[in-house]
Amino acid sequence: MKVFWTETALAQLTAAHEFIERTSPVYAQLMVRRLWDRAGQLRDFPQSGRVISESSGKEIRELLEQPYRIPL
Repeated sequence: MKVFWTETALAQLTAAHEFIERTSPVYAQLMVRRLWDRAGQLRDFPQSGRVISESSGKEIRELLEQPYRIPL
């Protein structure tokens, strides 16, 4: 499976980086890498994560990489 990031998701990742970078440039890089790698696990495990209860019938999943939630 290939993993594609939407423009919205990339914008949110950039925003998270910019927010964290205000207090810790090093941690900002580490957090973005953790989020990127976590989403990358979908290549090997496309059914990863738990089903989001508020998804109203659709099987939408999420991965958690504290303190962030990655909807799939």
